Amino acid sequence: ADDKWRGQRGAMWAAQRVPDNHVAIVANDFIIRVVDPEDKENFMTHPGLFELTQEAGLWSGKGEFDFLAIMSPDIKTFSYNALLPPIPMYTTLRMWSVFRTVAPSLRIVITDDTRAFPFSVPVDKQVTHLDVMNLFRTHYEGTAFDMRLGALAGPFQSPNRIEGGRGMMAFPGQFARSPSISRTSYTMVGQTGPDIEAAVWFAPDCSASSVFVPFFARALTGDSAGQFDEAAFGQGSMKELSFTDG
Repeated sequence: ADDKWRGQRGAMWAAQRVPDNHVAIVANDFIIRVVDPEDKENFMTHPGLFELTQEAGLWSGKGEFDFLAIMSPDIKTFSYNALLPPIPMYTTLRMWSVFRTVAPSLRIVITDDTRAFPFSVPVDKQVTHLDVMNLFRTHYEGTAFDMRLGALAGPFQSPNRIEGGRGMMAFPGQFARSPSISRTSYTMVGQTGPDIEAAVWFAPDCSASSVFVPFFARALTGDSAGQFDEAAFGQGSMKELSFTDG
């Protein structure tokens, strides 16, 4: 028997290929639905996934293996914080925002049920790296969830929200959660392709108020595993990015 997975009980996983010309969005919840272990082109799984889920009583071993339903609680009824009610739109609002932007023709409607959304959607038109940056910057401007409006925006129409505290416990409802929040550390957008120079665009702090700076792959040496190519680009402190050295 193949027992190479034994001892890895805390690392069960599955991966699904995103189809060409599709966009998928992961927002604090799983999105993979039915896993087909026979479809090697589109799925990869932990080698002990099916046995261990049966052992744990999560799956009967019969019928389809719905990764989202089996491996995670339903966020409509599950609460991350015992002091607060469930906040499913913490996830679904971001998913809806991306889908409605890249595929408006599908007319996907907002819901508090993450399981109502597809794994991915085909885009209506080509999505550029600038489009992706804007997806990270949105505060749902121009929609019913526009975070610049309402009492929570204050007198200066600020889209920023401070999560937690007595206010969230005192009033019913859910606070809108945008991709760009005050505790965002950084945002990265990877760009590659046959006719595009490979780069990672890096924006420190909140994406809505930051600037994306490109780091080009050609600035690294081809044989030194990520080392800066001093011979080609010279020396100097600006070549190094550090979160600790100032």
